[in-house]
Amino acid sequence: AKAGDQRDRAVAEADALRQEVRRLADAADRLKTEHAANLADVKKQLAGDRIATAAAIRNETTALRKKADDALKRERKRATAYKQRALKERDRAVRAKEALARAAGARVDEVVKSYAAAAAIDHDVREPAALPPGVASSSSAPRDLALTA
Repeated sequence: AKAGDQRDRAVAEADALRQEVRRLADAADRLKTEHAANLADVKKQLAGDRIATAAAIRNETTALRKKADDALKRERKRATAYKQRALKERDRAVRAKEALARAAGARVDEVVKSYAAAAAIDHDVREPAALPPGVASSSSAPRDLALTA
C-alpha cells in the first residue's frame, strides 16, 4: 500500500508538474502574442513618427526656401532700383557734360568771331579797345598812368 501511495503521489505530482508546464507554456504563448502586438504598435508609431518628422522637415525646408526667395527678391528689387538711379544719374551727367561742351563751343565760336571781327578792323585783340577821349575806365586808369609815368 505504501508503494501504491508513493506511486499515486508521484502520479499526482507529475500531473501537477504537467499542469504547471502547460500553464507556463500558455503564459509564454500569451506573452509572446502580447509582445508581438506591442512590437507591431511600436513599429506603427515609428512609421507615423517618421512620416511626421519628414513632413516637419519638408515644411521647415519650404519655409526657409520661401524666406530666402523673398530676401532674394527684395535684394534684386533694391539692386534694380539702385541701378536705375545710377543710370539716370549717369545720363544726367552725360547730358550736363554735353550741354557744357555745347556752351563752351558756342563761347569759343563767339570769341573766334570777335577775334575775326577785330582782325577785320585791324584791331589787336590783346590790347583793350581805345576809349573815346575823356572817358576813363577804372580798369584802364592805372594802366594809362603806368604808361605815362
